[in-house]
Amino acid sequence: MKEKMETGTDLFRTEKIPKILLKIAPPVMLAQLIQAMYNIVDSFFVGQYSANSLTALSVIYPL
Repeated sequence: MKEKMETGTDLFRTEKIPKILLKIAPPVMLAQLIQAMYNIVDSFFVGQYSANSLTALSVIYPL
């Protein structure tokens, strides 16, 4: 008997919310961690160049 492959929409229909979160949350958390580390390292190196460049970088990040 063929087993039906679980697609993204089937996952949300059949699974409970805590189980869905355990499947989806780790990749999102890892991506945010990498983004934060990149921003910290970038700010460190730009800050060594000059205070004005660090100020400009701080203004641009939210955009």
